[in-house]
This record gives sequence, C-alpha cells and structure tokens, in this order.
Amino acid sequence: MHLRALAVTAAAVAALGLGTAGTAQAQPKAGTACTWFQVGDKMPYGANGMTAGWISQWYSTCNRYTYGRWDWNTNFMLAHPGRQVVFGVESDSIDEGQPHFGGVLNSTPGNPLFAYWGKPHTDAPDNIWRAGAELDNSGCVAWSSAHNYNNGGEVAGPYAGCNDRNWSQIPWTAP
Repeated sequence: MHLRALAVTAAAVAALGLGTAGTAQAQPKAGTACTWFQVGDKMPYGANGMTAGWISQWYSTCNRYTYGRWDWNTNFMLAHPGRQVVFGVESDSIDEGQPHFGGVLNSTPGNPLFAYWGKPHTDAPDNIWRAGAELDNSGCVAWSSAHNYNNGGEVAGPYAGCNDRNWSQIPWTAP
C-alpha cells in the first residue's frame, strides 16, 4: 500500500513540488502547470456547540492523488487547544471500506490551520472517493460528498454521524 502524508501551510503549498523523498511521482508534461482542485461538497464537523473545522476532498493533477483536507476553525482552535483530528480519504472498493485516516492535526495555536493527506487516485478500482475526519477518537466522523471520478458526478452527499466510521455503514444520501 502506498501512503503519503502532506501537512503544509498555505504559503508552502504554492512553494512545494509535492514530491516526497523515496516516493515515485507522476510528473506533468513539460510546460504544464500542476493544479489542485476541490471535488464535491465539504462537510463541517460540529463539536462543543461550534464548528471545529471542515473536511473536503481535493485532487492533484501533479501526482494523481486524491486527498482529504482538514481546515480548523480558528475560533474552535483557540477555544479548545489540544484537540486532535485524524482525517483522510476512502473508497468502498479498497480495504473493505476501512478509512485511511493518516493525517493528524492538533488544535494548538501555532500549528498549521489546514493539512492534506492522500492516496494514489488509481488505488480504487471503482474510482469513487470520499474524505472523512474524526475528532478525538470520538467515533463520530464527518464525510465530504462521494465523488465518482469516472463520470464526474457526486454519488452521495456530505454526511456526519457517529458509530459509522466504515464506508459501508454510512447512510447513502442523494447529493
């Protein structure tokens, strides 16, 4: 299994070539700019009566990775230091729908406000991906919408719930 983690600030995203030592990367054609774009709808994560942050799905043309992106709500981060979120991406067609939450961020002032964590886009045979996040091992997960990269459509809307961390347990709602 090829896993890759990337935690960066906004300024570093623009500066990085997005390569990791020892990780083979597909390179864009000469003269072609790499692009990152958000896919589908993001989902807020509610905790302690406020929004802790947002989980969204991103795609990079530089390396053909699908990423989960977590964005802290600054007010939550300041009000609740020391909280921890794990996040990542998943497809029902790999590892029986078990999430690959490899990204970790702490709500400590001075830490990055957002981070990415991803997997090779081609790992999922059905090419349907969703990003998810869980705060403090609570068993409650917020999921972005599920995106079908084969036809560009959303196959399920964003969702948040508890005790349904596995993809197959998520209620499938229309986008």
